[in-house]
Amino acid sequence: MRFRNTVNKVPPKWTPVEHITPSGNSEQHYRCPKIGYAVFDPLPRRCTVHYRKGLINEKHNCTFTIPQAMDEGFPENYKSKDIPDIISAYNEISKSLAYLSAKLDLSSNKACSTEMAIFISQMINIGKQLTSNNSAFEPPNIYSISPTTFKEVLRDSASKIENKMMETFSEDINYANLLADTGTTNRLSVQQFVLSNPNFPSMRYPFANYENINFDGQQYATVFQEAIEDALKSGIKIVSVIADSLPSQTNGIIELLKSHENPNIKAIVHVPCISHLTNRVFADLLASEIFSDMSKYIDELMHLCRSPEGLNFIGKSCPTVSETRWFYLVDILIFFIENANEIQNLCTLKDLDFKFEQISDLYFILHPLYKFSLIIEDRTTKLSMLLPLIEITLNNLKENSSLISTKIGVQIFTKVSTDFLARMLSLPFSLVQTAYLLSPEGRNAIRSKERDFSTVGKVLESIPKATDPSKKPAKEPLLDIKEHEQIGFTQILQALT
Repeated sequence: MRFRNTVNKVPPKWTPVEHITPSGNSEQHYRCPKIGYAVFDPLPRRCTVHYRKGLINEKHNCTFTIPQAMDEGFPENYKSKDIPDIISAYNEISKSLAYLSAKLDLSSNKACSTEMAIFISQMINIGKQLTSNNSAFEPPNIYSISPTTFKEVLRDSASKIENKMMETFSEDINYANLLADTGTTNRLSVQQFVLSNPNFPSMRYPFANYENINFDGQQYATVFQEAIEDALKSGIKIVSVIADSLPSQTNGIIELLKSHENPNIKAIVHVPCISHLTNRVFADLLASEIFSDMSKYIDELMHLCRSPEGLNFIGKSCPTVSETRWFYLVDILIFFIENANEIQNLCTLKDLDFKFEQISDLYFILHPLYKFSLIIEDRTTKLSMLLPLIEITLNNLKENSSLISTKIGVQIFTKVSTDFLARMLSLPFSLVQTAYLLSPEGRNAIRSKERDFSTVGKVLESIPKATDPSKKPAKEPLLDIKEHEQIGFTQILQALT
């Protein structure tokens, strides 16, 4: 879009040029004075963008299509400031390396390694070959940086990033969720705080860390209070706290929100971490006695598939156990099922029973929760999506139950289904329901069930309607969970419901 220059003045240093229109007419335009570079040309060029007097847009994207030698209007006394000396160039490379290490989670040792120095030096040489014989890089020195210097650059870059994030959250986003996670580093319990807002899914602000040997309820209350108050001082309004369901942590949060005098803190909503609740279903299954033999068998089969002989036999590598990745077991089960013929032949060769039915049963049980967990972990998922998500997951569990064919499968299904349902019912359902009913999907669902019902008031009978709202199909709620064909309920499922 072009913005008309209402003042109708030519900005400083914009020079007049003759422009020939497609119809052959001549118009006077004014050309941008900015100087820059084009790929594969070491010499600076003048921007070729031009406008009529009343349409000048100073915030345009510059293009540099005319070489300096062919540009009669290029300033004769221009001196390039863009070719750096070697020290300035290395400083810029160090800053870029600091940003890269933060983005890719590279350690200082890796960023300052000989391999990284060789890689950067090769990129410098390639760049020099593509552009010019820039004397600043003669001879091709090997770029290197000491860990001490790099840490200083990294701290400076981190400080700039933090200041930018603080500005974004306090001025642009304003309202944020406080995400809390407890981990262990060097045998210390670390309480980590991150700020987020679902309306800005790409934004995550690592806000604060607190270390301790072992937090109790009072200590959790103290660090949560400090984190929330620091956010408020920075102009960031915390509207909810999302945390794991650790008993001492939960007690500390509840006590803080109940007893604090600041109304902005008392109004904060505590939402248990849905991913953590779902993971507890999986963790409890792994620790249960009924799953013990199945767990050992899967481990044995996985190691057989990952052996050199198994890799050669199957032609693919079996996923390994990753206990930090929730429901990792489903990836292994999918591998077993997709490569069943090859694994059956391998097991026959090794005189090992391939329990395909039990593996399939476990997949039917865990896969709906696996999909549920993946969607919950998605940064764009909002609280308003949780209610239909739970409903779809429970329906898929019920439908899959008819596919279960083994006794151990029935036992595992009963445990997992009961545990998942109980943990979902432990959520603050009034909040979950309200979030859904206020969403476009929820309001549409209400309209589809109640004829002439409107969330903004009952429609007057005298007003003619173009279409009957009751005949409009309800908007499908969101979710990329594959539906199964309808299957009748088993007695176990009926008992659950």
